[in-house]
Amino acid sequence: MISFFSIIKIVIWFLLIPFLLGLSANKTFRNEGISIPLCMVFGFAVMLAVFQIYAVPMIAFSTPFHVLKNVWVVTILILVFVSIVVNKKTLIDRDFLLLRKSNSDNFTKIVFLVAVVIIAFQTWLLTFNMHTDTDDVRFISEALEAFECDTMLKLHPITGVVLDYVHGELTKELASPYPFFIATIAKIIGVHPAVTAHVLFPVVLIPLCYGVMFILGDYFFEDKKKIAIYMLILSVIMLFSFESIYALGYTLLTIIWQGRSIAATIIFPVLWYIFMKILTENAMDHKKNIWLIVVLTACADLSGMGIIMSLSLCIAFLGAMLIEKKGIKKMAGVAFTMIPNVIYFLYYAISSRH
Repeated sequence: MISFFSIIKIVIWFLLIPFLLGLSANKTFRNEGISIPLCMVFGFAVMLAVFQIYAVPMIAFSTPFHVLKNVWVVTILILVFVSIVVNKKTLIDRDFLLLRKSNSDNFTKIVFLVAVVIIAFQTWLLTFNMHTDTDDVRFISEALEAFECDTMLKLHPITGVVLDYVHGELTKELASPYPFFIATIAKIIGVHPAVTAHVLFPVVLIPLCYGVMFILGDYFFEDKKKIAIYMLILSVIMLFSFESIYALGYTLLTIIWQGRSIAATIIFPVLWYIFMKILTENAMDHKKNIWLIVVLTACADLSGMGIIMSLSLCIAFLGAMLIEKKGIKKMAGVAFTMIPNVIYFLYYAISSRH
């Protein structure tokens, strides 16, 4: 049974903190107004990226898990304070506080409402109905080791044998320590890692995926009626997208809590969004490159696939920039953002050889 105090912490860490962390991204990518989905997803990316920066070296040096958790929490709270100070004008804006009513017509509102109901149903589907697969043996067991034993990658997740060194499948977590992010959130809110991953994460991550899709729809269509129809069609497609275990709908509605699933359904689309903004806006903006580094680092935290695919997408994007003749300086700025993930990839490649 989740306590009332845990519920308060869930609201703070799953909703309030990501929103506050993403306020600066809203200023970078929007000319006016505030997009709650945009703030939430970029704030979530900040949480993952900061965790990646601390977790990789701490695991390498066998640091106790509680040290990683405490350092990460302090850093996130400092970033939240800085974000509030920097964006205080946005937060106290009268129009923002009053949440002005939308001037959409009734048809648009009804379509949006139907889409929201379908999304809520999908969220309920995974939150209140258990789904397991063999990946639980590794991911949840590793999170549970940190949660209960205060160690990271010191026990074999299946046999429980003490490891002299990390080998086999476990080497993936050396460069992409996402299971310990689950353990960190679970420890903060006081809920078992398995419950946190299978029950609480879907409550946030499924709507967050649709929040990213809404951001993309707003970028392409702008017209509210078209965005509403797009969201409705997308939600229906996802509901019946179970043609294989590799389908996006299957990933979203069965294993969204896994790192690679978050990368595929949430972080990669955000990466594409940043690429489109950089490609279509001629002015060179270093703030976009900073957010690109954040999102790329978040990809690295989630899985080895996140590292490789994000680098592949960046290379493809650089090719598009070359064709569009966006200039050497602009291309160099994007290429620079790839350096952290190149380092993580090399670290994983070297570690996996042992």
